[in-house]
Amino acid sequence: MQLIAQLGLLLLGISMFFVKKETKLAILLFSAICLNGVTISFIPLGGSMFYLSNCFILSYLFNRKNNLWKKTILYPLIIMIIFATIILAINSPHYNTIFQWLRLIEIELIAKYFIIIYAFVCIDKIDNLDKIIRWTSVGIIVLTLFGIHNLLTKNAIWIDQMYAGMSGGTLGDLGAKFTYSERFRVQAMFQNPFNYGFICLVMSVFYYYLYEKGFINKIYLFIIEACCLFGIIFCGCRTILACLLLGVIVFTISAYPMKKWIKNAGLVFIVLILIIPFIQISSDFIESIENVFDTSTSNIGGYGSSLGMRILQYTAVLDHIEDNYLFGMGKDYFNIDMGWAEEGKKTLVDERLWGLEGVYLSYLLERGIFGLLIWIVFYYVLIKTAYRLRLKDKLSHALFASIIAIYVSFANMTGELSSAFPTLLMLGMILKILYVQNDLK
Repeated sequence: MQLIAQLGLLLLGISMFFVKKETKLAILLFSAICLNGVTISFIPLGGSMFYLSNCFILSYLFNRKNNLWKKTILYPLIIMIIFATIILAINSPHYNTIFQWLRLIEIELIAKYFIIIYAFVCIDKIDNLDKIIRWTSVGIIVLTLFGIHNLLTKNAIWIDQMYAGMSGGTLGDLGAKFTYSERFRVQAMFQNPFNYGFICLVMSVFYYYLYEKGFINKIYLFIIEACCLFGIIFCGCRTILACLLLGVIVFTISAYPMKKWIKNAGLVFIVLILIIPFIQISSDFIESIENVFDTSTSNIGGYGSSLGMRILQYTAVLDHIEDNYLFGMGKDYFNIDMGWAEEGKKTLVDERLWGLEGVYLSYLLERGIFGLLIWIVFYYVLIKTAYRLRLKDKLSHALFASIIAIYVSFANMTGELSSAFPTLLMLGMILKILYVQNDLK
């Protein structure tokens, strides 16, 4: 299975040089759904998002017409991000060779922030979404089948196969990590169940948007939403439920008059009440929710994050950047200098960091106030731009606002993980639709 998956990924990358633009975007979205755990072993940085991003950008260089994005708000934003990345490289002790700088460019730009450009240039009109629907719906169904198998067997067979013979990475136990865990989580095709829940949540909102736009019918919507709801529930993550509630509220308020959004909010509340019994044991779940608001720093851990843990993490971060508030300690300070790269936790330098959950914490630690402000400005400008273009397409603006709300809340509740890749794909696609709807091609 591993060899077949790697060969499939290899062929998808090669196809980037031959297929239409909208198909390229569809491939990238499909990879975000199903191929997150696939790595081509004989290619440096051969993970799906790195490899496909490299293939896309190489194919993009041969089409000068795609430079139209330089006339949009994306151009100054990307220039800002490039500048911030240069500052990060200069201030990072572990990135002091050409090879390491190239790696940083790959991680921070080509396979991250440039993603929004890839999606933006792939859309010419809203009808291009037809191709996106075909690829992503197949991806969601395949993902769900592996999720169901994972739930029934208590083992993520896809992850076991994809990482056979490789290093365990940040989760160590791979597909069997949660087999005997007190809080079993479905991973499906992701190494981290949080990423599984996140992609299901994003696709759930996206497909509701497609239904409201008339691209799919009720039966199609029901099938996809059922698949997404399965992932949202059985990934076993409180963060995903919180993001679901926030995302639906933002979408509804942005898209509909008050009467309708109050009705929709009520329906979501009812659904949440109905699904709570299926998330572990109801009493355990309620206890874990209560634990979130525990401000004590003397007994952290247990059910996961709490206010007490965040207070401890925040004070620890401030201690570390005491002499460098502006630019932080540099890229990979957390993993290398603090000893958090390995799952075993045997070499930890400061246990108070507790995994450093949240973008605001990791950015403060490694990039300082400057890096955190760059992140905030990037998404603030995107929000402001979409809001300015909302009048001719409120549904697209609602989807844009909802995706950002989901991403920002997710990234700050549990860490960014792999959420930036699908988020920026979606944002680039929707932003282009808003430009097109406003005749700003």
